[in-house]
Amino acid sequence: MEPLSLCWQANGPRVKTAVIGEVCSVDGSQTQETQRSQKHSCFSRMADAPTFADLASWEIARRGLDLAHQVAAVQDGAKWLQGFVDAHRPDAVHILDAGSCC
Repeated sequence: MEPLSLCWQANGPRVKTAVIGEVCSVDGSQTQETQRSQKHSCFSRMADAPTFADLASWEIARRGLDLAHQVAAVQDGAKWLQGFVDAHRPDAVHILDAGSCC
């Protein structure tokens, strides 16, 4: 499983970052307490949302996100992020990171 986590600032050409990692079990069990993300890669660009989405496609493809069994997207709930994730993985579970919303 590879969750997609996106950091976002206000609209316009700001630095946007996609972080892709794999979720693995620390001790072999499948409990939530033993799940950790690892093998992270980052993609950042100073661009508007449509340009960033286009440019980030190669990193998403390189990491094989389309082949992942499950995908989770941790994000602040911005409308463009929801569209970004849905365009790449419509079946992704969206997780609201309330801390980044405040």
